[in-house]
Amino acid sequence: MSRVPRLVAGLLSWAFIVFVVAPALAQINYPNFSSSAGLNLVGNAQVTANRLRLTENRMSQQGAAWYATKQNLTNGFSTTFQFQLHGPSPEDGLGYGLGFHIQNVSATLNVNETGTTGTVTVSFATFYQTPEGDFPNVVAVYVNGTLTGATSLFPNTININDEGVHTARIDYAGGWLTVSVDNEAVLSLAVDLAAAGAIDSSGAAWVGFSGRTVYAYENTDVLNWTLTPFISPARTLIILGDNPYEGANVTVSPTDLVNTGDGVTPFVRVYPAGTPVTLNAATLAPDGNEFEKWQIDGVDYSGDPELQITLDDNHIVTAVYESTKAPVWDTGAPKTVIFNNQEVYLGYVSGNYSATLPQRWSAIPFRIPTGGALVSQVDADWFVVDGYQGANVRYIIWRRTGLNRPVDGDQVAQGVLGAYSAGMDDPRVPGGEDWLHRYSNLNILLPEGDYYLTIYADGIGAGNTTGFNALAWLTGADLQPSEVEQDFMWRSRYFPNPGFEVYAPNAIQPKAGQDPKDRWNCAFVLYGKLAVIRGNVALGDYGGDPSLVPISVRLRKEGGGEETRTVFTDRNGNYSLWVEPGTYEVSFKASHWLRVNLTDVTLGLAEEVTGQNATLTNGDIDGDNEVTLFDFGGLVAAFGSMPGDSNWNPDADLDGDLEVTLFDFGILVRNFGAIGDE
Repeated sequence: MSRVPRLVAGLLSWAFIVFVVAPALAQINYPNFSSSAGLNLVGNAQVTANRLRLTENRMSQQGAAWYATKQNLTNGFSTTFQFQLHGPSPEDGLGYGLGFHIQNVSATLNVNETGTTGTVTVSFATFYQTPEGDFPNVVAVYVNGTLTGATSLFPNTININDEGVHTARIDYAGGWLTVSVDNEAVLSLAVDLAAAGAIDSSGAAWVGFSGRTVYAYENTDVLNWTLTPFISPARTLIILGDNPYEGANVTVSPTDLVNTGDGVTPFVRVYPAGTPVTLNAATLAPDGNEFEKWQIDGVDYSGDPELQITLDDNHIVTAVYESTKAPVWDTGAPKTVIFNNQEVYLGYVSGNYSATLPQRWSAIPFRIPTGGALVSQVDADWFVVDGYQGANVRYIIWRRTGLNRPVDGDQVAQGVLGAYSAGMDDPRVPGGEDWLHRYSNLNILLPEGDYYLTIYADGIGAGNTTGFNALAWLTGADLQPSEVEQDFMWRSRYFPNPGFEVYAPNAIQPKAGQDPKDRWNCAFVLYGKLAVIRGNVALGDYGGDPSLVPISVRLRKEGGGEETRTVFTDRNGNYSLWVEPGTYEVSFKASHWLRVNLTDVTLGLAEEVTGQNATLTNGDIDGDNEVTLFDFGGLVAAFGSMPGDSNWNPDADLDGDLEVTLFDFGILVRNFGAIGDE
């Protein structure tokens, strides 16, 4: 194949052809349930107050609702509905939850939220039963009534047990069933509807909902519902971000089969098979981390924020972000202690807790290491004190002398960390909870030295019923060095007079084997902003996309220490390297290019150094950092080949045109005898 037609075809596929995906039309469309027309209501199901109510908040209820006409799901479907699980039993809390079903059993089937033979079920469980125990706030998939996959929603900061209204989206395309809640993809797995017996021989099935109560109960309500069967084969595109707590903004073009496009990771889109899709990841994630690269199905692919992918198959793409910060102090995760003879997670209230405790604060010691730190993020484990919700969370950093108590005048920094709100799941703590609070994009400059940290609630927030405010800062952290631990903690009632006092009530005791001093260690992590090296790497004599070429970067720090990273540039060859302050030799080596070293690259605290550019010489086919006769041998062996040929060698394709030709021979001749840096 000649060089020009291949290049032109590549340009045409993206630059000159505009792909438009016509949204499919919803076959089921209930903006509300003012009427039950088209539905078969079974058991306790009813339509009330413009809602589909599957169970009332009474014991021993079971109800189901099915669209009366089977839907052809051969090519897949997308369904979206809002639901609310509310009105719990006073003693036992919420009931079992809601099930969405695809089934080929009967239009009058009365089944619970986990399904039965002939069903594929997505369960939104407020009461999820397992042999290991019962858990709230879970999404699970059942095939023929057997659990196939499940996930807790707490890590996604979603809580369907909060009695609020939530939005579910379920997509089935290319054999993947993907569940999203409140615009976040939470669970995806391969499901064969035909093999499960959930569709008939023509590909059709009944679709609908069910719910039940036993001793625990709730109102199980569906507020609206659409379902769109696809008229041609479809594929699933799952877009993830590697930031575990904050999603990244990604623009998506074109919109998909149900007219959705841009989103915040993680999210899912569905397209006709073969659709080319363009994604653009935000340069910065919400926590300040920088875009580094795209991965496709877990494999590093490109360092450019724009990604183009054709959906001949299902794919998972991940926007990977490079951390711009590193921990400078970590007290550890909260642990249980003994309080009033019971093992519990204990939080020390902090805020304006009452008229007699207007400055109920704790002061927890920490240290900033040599060189100081620009604190850009604080993670703290605390839980909401019901009725005492604040508007904001504030901090005070105090200068510390030994372990003496902080006094007025020791304040070195103070301000607002962020809004008072429920947090997210802390993966270091067993089970699902919402205790971890992350406050990013801070700018707190602290010289080397010893300090205390105080965090506390401030103002009056939504849900406050007392006129006071407090958060409960969790204790039991076990990573504090012994030299900053005490047999008590500093706590205040009024500040500045009498100020901080010794606090060590007998009701708080260590559990067996626990360091007694851990009772007074509240859980937090401080992150300091790193320094950054920026520049450009030019891949000599290369006509391909440089963002697809992995570059090995060796970092040698003056005074000792060496590491090697794999870096992807953007399409213009620009790169960033986030590092600790210091002086470095920065060395670049790519597959068939020679090594180039940059020396004496010096960075101060959180400093940005730019203009660190390198041009790499092409022709090192055998990777020995020289262009020699051995490289000629490699080119001769691959000469005339293209991908798929038995003698194809991508390292011999020096100019990146997917052929080994005389153009590559010319590059080798021109650079013959060149030697890279050591």
